[in-house]
Amino acid sequence: MNIHILIVFLLVLISGTPTIRQYQYYEYLPLLLSILTSFIYRTNVISFLRSSSIYFISVILIFIFQYLTFDFISLLGSINLLVKIYLAGLIYYAQKDTFRKNFFYVMYFFSLVSIIVFPYTMLTNSAPDFMGMEQFKSIGIYNQKVLFNGSFLPRNSGPFWEPGAFAGYLLLCIALYINDINYLWKTQKFKFIIVIAAFITTFSTTGYLTLFICIIIKMILSAKTNISTYIALLFFTISSFIIYTQFDFLGEKINSQINETQKYNQEFSNKRMGAFIFDLHYIEKHPLTGNGWHARTRWADHPILQNQELSGETLGHGNGFSNFLASMGCLFVLFYFYLIYRNLSFSPIDKIVFIVFLIIILQGEQYLLYPIFLGLPLYRTVYNQAL
Repeated sequence: MNIHILIVFLLVLISGTPTIRQYQYYEYLPLLLSILTSFIYRTNVISFLRSSSIYFISVILIFIFQYLTFDFISLLGSINLLVKIYLAGLIYYAQKDTFRKNFFYVMYFFSLVSIIVFPYTMLTNSAPDFMGMEQFKSIGIYNQKVLFNGSFLPRNSGPFWEPGAFAGYLLLCIALYINDINYLWKTQKFKFIIVIAAFITTFSTTGYLTLFICIIIKMILSAKTNISTYIALLFFTISSFIIYTQFDFLGEKINSQINETQKYNQEFSNKRMGAFIFDLHYIEKHPLTGNGWHARTRWADHPILQNQELSGETLGHGNGFSNFLASMGCLFVLFYFYLIYRNLSFSPIDKIVFIVFLIIILQGEQYLLYPIFLGLPLYRTVYNQAL
């Protein structure tokens, strides 16, 4: 493992893995890794900051407007967010296009471990445990979630906190090759198959839907008027319908969330749709500046939630996209996607599909609390003189 792959490996580990999050000083790890990364890529730091300054300035401006609006802002929380952006952005900038290769190798490694340990756990109803965590049996690079009744969640979480989170990171490592997917398949067949196998065993509703929707959109936008295109579209449409109706974790889960959503009526929910409806209150309250990340402002109209989070309780917010909108405001979120679209060196069609992929996958997990997704507007900035 060379130093560049090791840096990406560490970046993934601090992007939400329970192995790292269990430690008391977890929040300081992005700063420590940023210092290490700055030393390794010290010749790139100045040029990186110059080329990406507009993104950092936009984040700082949002924080300033939030302070003017609320007369309060969490200084440490704001710095922590900037550090996460800096960390991922510098790695993207310094590694250039090799980042996606290194990221793919790292996710392949986690996938390989998971498809060995996950079947073993399901067949033997036992899981190796070196970490001693309450909710997981863990070997550090693979976590098996333990349910309330003592049994194991029959889905593959990889090194992450939830199978859906693993699915999202697996899809991202493939999505970065959206313009070179044939090249990836030709040169990395075995690794590609392992990654797809790991993705399938997550049984992630959001992950499966994201993949099918993005494939269909890409086919429609790239369609030429020939019979093979229509046959392929028909195949994916029928396949999607069969999977939706025959697999309980898709059809029944989606239907149950739709039915439950009708009962929430602006009550807090850890379900995707219910969380989005709940967040509409805060999005409408401060659509431009957002409500910030601190519980004092983020849950200002819900003191029970505010007190729960301030006391250290995890609320389990169910929608990463609406949470980001409510926290940072609509203008910043639009700017976030604009920078991603502008700086990706993909074709216009592939850029659209990539943006759609992000919007859908963010409907599930809280990826935007972690460096890899926060720094995406800075991905491949080396190909642009300025943002």
